[in-house]
Amino acid sequence: MSLPFRRRHNDAEASHERARSIIATGFLEPTDPASVIARFLEKRSGLHHVCVVVEDLDAALAELKRRGVRLIDPTPRLGAGGCRVAFVHPKAAGGVLMELKEAPPAAATGRKKG
Repeated sequence: MSLPFRRRHNDAEASHERARSIIATGFLEPTDPASVIARFLEKRSGLHHVCVVVEDLDAALAELKRRGVRLIDPTPRLGAGGCRVAFVHPKAAGGVLMELKEAPPAAATGRKKG
């Protein structure tokens, strides 16, 4: 990617590079033709997923389960940048894959909360 982004993260394990812009829009570019992102782009183009940052991922998942929302990840897993993430199935989100992301505590990032 050659656009000016504030922060880049190469996720070798997931075989893609993530770039985050100033307005917090993320773009994924496959770095391996066999990756999930590359396979998605072979079949279709456009939006892969939407990420929603939540304060308490466990509470968010509990509420979604209570409401009967179909989840890909019923429990959190480790995502890019060491954040805990979980995905909502596209069939439960209007055809769009939705990522729920719990940002790391402010102490881990060096940023003040708020």
